Amino acid sequence: EFTKILIEAVKNDSIQNYYDPSTSFESEKKLTKEEVLARLIKSQGSLDDLDDYEDDLPYSKEEPVKFEGKGYESTEEDNIDNSPATSPDFWIPWVPEVEKYEPNMITKLEIMEDVIFDKRRGREYRDILSVKLIVTGEYSLDGANYFVVTFAYKDLERFFKNNPETAIWYNQYNSAENRNLADAFLLRLFHGELYKVDNPEDLTVQDIYGMNEAGEPSIKAGLIGAEYLKMKMLEREHNLWSY
Repeated sequence: EFTKILIEAVKNDSIQNYYDPSTSFESEKKLTKEEVLARLIKSQGSLDDLDDYEDDLPYSKEEPVKFEGKGYESTEEDNIDNSPATSPDFWIPWVPEVEKYEPNMITKLEIMEDVIFDKRRGREYRDILSVKLIVTGEYSLDGANYFVVTFAYKDLERFFKNNPETAIWYNQYNSAENRNLADAFLLRLFHGELYKVDNPEDLTVQDIYGMNEAGEPSIKAGLIGAEYLKMKMLEREHNLWSY
C-alpha cells in the first residue's frame, strides 16, 4: 500500500522531485517523471525478438512478425501470402508487451537518516533524509535487488500531510490508532535492520561483520553485527548526560 501511494503520487505529479537511486543521495542527481516511470518497466518486447515475414508461411491470428523494420500482428487465421505492404487489411501495428514492476513487488525500503547526539540536552535525534524504493531479488530480472527511485523525505512528509485521506498508516490491531504516514515516521513505527553506518570506506554492515568464525560469508553474522551497532548507539545515548 505504501509503495502504491508513492507511485500514484509520481503519476499525478503530487511528488515532483525524484533522485537517481544508483548514486548517493547527497549528489542530488535528479530524474524526470518519465525516467522514473521507465524504471518501473521490468521487460518490454523488442523488434529484435520477432521473426521476419515470409510469404509462404501461414500466420495465426495475433501472431507478430517483422516487416521492413516495423512490427505487425496478424488479424486472421492461416494468413498466408498477404504481406503487410500488399494486404494491409490482414495486419495491425504490433504493440510490444510490457511487464511492469507492480507496487506489491516493491517490498523493501532503504531509509537514510542523520543521527544527531545532543550532549547539552543528553538526547539523540534522528533526521530522516531520504527513502529509496527497492525491488528484491525475488521479483527482479537478475535475482539482485533493483533500486527504483529515491525520494527526499521532506517531499514525502509534505505529501503525507497534504493527503491525509490516502497517506494512512494502518494499525492492524486497533483501527482507532491509524495515523498519518508523517506521524508514523515521526514516531518511528517502522522496523528495519541496520544496513550501513557512515564510514571512510563506505562499507555496509554486512561487509564489516558478515564473516563467521571460519572466515566465510554469513548473513547471521551480519545481523548480529547490526544489533551490536544498535546497542552501541543506545549506550551512547544513555551516557550522553556525562559528557
